[in-house]
Amino acid sequence: MNILLFGGSGLLGIELVQLNPQIVHPTHDECDISNLRAVREWVTTLQPEIIINAAAATDNRKIVKN
Repeated sequence: MNILLFGGSGLLGIELVQLNPQIVHPTHDECDISNLRAVREWVTTLQPEIIINAAAATDNRKIVKN
């Protein structure tokens, strides 16, 4: 099963990756989830069956980039 996980380096993300090491979990540098274009690229390229968002917002002032 093809799973894409955002937030793989956080508390929940680390636990999920330990349960299933085959989960694809890009780093923040590889995919900033506030950047819609970057997220679309990952989803289009990987075509995951499941997408999990375990990323936490650390700067609530940040505006989503298109």
